[in-house]
Amino acid sequence: RVYNQLGNGIVKLNDAAKLNDFPIPLPLAQMITFLLLLHWVLTALVVAGSCPNPPWAAMVTFAVIFSFWGVHYISLELQQPFGDDYNDLPMREMQMDMNTSLRELMQERARTTPSFAFDAAKHVPLQVEEISLGGYIEIIVSRSEAGAKLV
Repeated sequence: RVYNQLGNGIVKLNDAAKLNDFPIPLPLAQMITFLLLLHWVLTALVVAGSCPNPPWAAMVTFAVIFSFWGVHYISLELQQPFGDDYNDLPMREMQMDMNTSLRELMQERARTTPSFAFDAAKHVPLQVEEISLGGYIEIIVSRSEAGAKLV
């Protein structure tokens, strides 16, 4: 189990490294920025032409454009989760927690398996019942047919 957890940790570490190694391609980032700027201009023109009340047109335009740019900046922050910003991952704390877990695994109690003494009076034998897949399907079909007849 310990090796499985360590293996899962290595896989997650490699997945996190991929975030830093493969950023969004520059042409895609430029196209997104260009389309957001185009959206900014066109939204203002379309809303100004379709809304007769200028204050409402300004509020609607601001809300829509602010929302799109907000999503854009959130995605930029999510693209770079490593660093010293307030919203970045707490890498130092995560590393300290990992080191603590590894030190705990090196303790003598963690390296030995617990003993188990089987007592027939305390430990009831496991009841095992074998059923075939065909028999199980027949039970399900008969129950569904019985339910359909009741309705």
